[in-house]
Amino acid sequence: MIFSCSYLYFLSYSACVSIPTIETKQKKDHSKQNLKLKKYNKFTNNLLRNLPFVSIIVPVRNEEKYIERCLLSLLSQDYPQFELIVIDDNSSDNTLKIMKDIKNSSYYKTNGFPIDKLKIISLKDKPENWTGKTWASQQGYIESRGKVLLFTDGDTNYVSRDVISQTVLYMQKEQLDVLTGTPSSEKLINFWSKITVPFWAFVIALFGINNSK
Repeated sequence: MIFSCSYLYFLSYSACVSIPTIETKQKKDHSKQNLKLKKYNKFTNNLLRNLPFVSIIVPVRNEEKYIERCLLSLLSQDYPQFELIVIDDNSSDNTLKIMKDIKNSSYYKTNGFPIDKLKIISLKDKPENWTGKTWASQQGYIESRGKVLLFTDGDTNYVSRDVISQTVLYMQKEQLDVLTGTPSSEKLINFWSKITVPFWAFVIALFGINNSK
């Protein structure tokens, strides 16, 4: 039993250290700072202009505690060409109201948040054979126009402003069609996150996902 637990721990640890890390130096509190895009040098500006358009798709339900933080962290990204599509899956709390308040806020617009990039979709029902999150994601995809699709959750927080930029550049460098990010265990405050995040790390190690070529 002790040996088995030790082996599982070793696999999980190996998964964490074997996953490629995309380095970033930008860390900011999105809610308190002016987030007007910084100026780049001429070479970087030309590079960014040639990057593909990105559609960020966020299916949400009852995320009133985290949705503002999530959307502000996404709207503050320094990637030059993106849209943010948020699909409310018939929330019973204030999630939809908070999203609309952000969309209509002159404060955020004045402080450099590109709220014109934010598109809100409200769903009240779904087809019988669909789950709510999958149906919401599908509707976001239908409304998207990007060459790159980023699916993320409403309780995520993109601490660094260059996450999307670095990710797209990494995909181009490695010639990737699909890239899955492993979230950091910021604070595993609910039961399911405490179960799924460590389990996913175990699966990565067990099946050799993200191993070097």
